[in-house]
Amino acid sequence: MKVNIWTLIFQVINFFVLVYILKRVLYKPVKEIMEKRRNAVARSISEAEGIKKEAAVALEQNRLELQRLKEMRQELMDKMEKEAGAEKEKILKKAEEDAQKLLEKRQAVLDMETKRHEEELRDKAIDLVESFSAMLLKDITNEDMHKAVIERLKTDIPRIVGEIKDTAGQDQTIKAELISAYPLSEDEIDKLRNRLSPALNKKLTLETSVDAELISGAKLKFAGKTYDFSIKGQIGAFMDRIRRYA
Repeated sequence: MKVNIWTLIFQVINFFVLVYILKRVLYKPVKEIMEKRRNAVARSISEAEGIKKEAAVALEQNRLELQRLKEMRQELMDKMEKEAGAEKEKILKKAEEDAQKLLEKRQAVLDMETKRHEEELRDKAIDLVESFSAMLLKDITNEDMHKAVIERLKTDIPRIVGEIKDTAGQDQTIKAELISAYPLSEDEIDKLRNRLSPALNKKLTLETSVDAELISGAKLKFAGKTYDFSIKGQIGAFMDRIRRYA
């Protein structure tokens, strides 16, 4: 192949002219564009680094916040558990106190019921003893025992007169009632009236009646007061003393 030297020289010259033209016309704008692109890429990289750092800071802050929330949650749970435990203890303590009060109340009621039953049994036992004693003495008593008890009444007349004087006031007539286990003769009634009336220095109206339940002896009633010298009355007084001290 044969090369034309002038054609080659002309093409080389054209190439350098073209390069010169390109350099004069396109190099500066392309260079500026490339510089701008490099600056933009640098800025993007810088911004990305900033964003990365901000993201790391935000991530650390989130981690710390999450840790703080976990700690707060644990503290809250511990506090709630402690308060629940205290409330539980309070409820249990109140329940124990209420149960103790209920037990004490029931024990008090039980003690009262027990005491009442004991008193009822005691009273029934005393009543039985009183009834048995009255029946026993009723079977063995007689008019001689009755008269002996009446004599005891006569010996106690000074004491009776002293009490009657204190309550008789200015009345000139005194009314009394004599209840006897056996019928009294008019002579016995007169003797009793004659011993009472002069001692009182007043007129005595004495009404008499018979009550066989007295077993022996008699009761003298005056102004709402009763002087009991009967066997039944003595048994009752003795049983009353037993009730008081039982």
